Amino acid sequence: MFTDVVGFTGLGQANEELAKVLAHSGKGDEARKLLSEIEAEYSPNNIHPYEIALVRFALGDVEDGFRWLKQAYVDHDRFLFIIARAYELKGLHSDPRYLALLEKTGLAGRVRD
Repeated sequence: MFTDVVGFTGLGQANEELAKVLAHSGKGDEARKLLSEIEAEYSPNNIHPYEIALVRFALGDVEDGFRWLKQAYVDHDRFLFIIARAYELKGLHSDPRYLALLEKTGLAGRVRD
């Protein structure tokens, strides 16, 4: 797999980013395989649920994306504060779950269209 070639051997943010690249590059099967490895090793200490959510959304897995955004909120993921400005989430701006999360985080008035 690509991860062997570039030398990513550990899980964490580097592999989260690689999964996003694979998903946005049309390599959904590879992204899902890597993502399943990341999710299996999930711990709030080494993997950001917000990043997993972005990969899920890029793959079209909206329900799982929201599940991981909820986990990001529960874990106080440091990346969650950018949900109002993240271009990757622009397509969710009318989704009631997204709007509810903005309210919970106090970011409701900061959405960028």
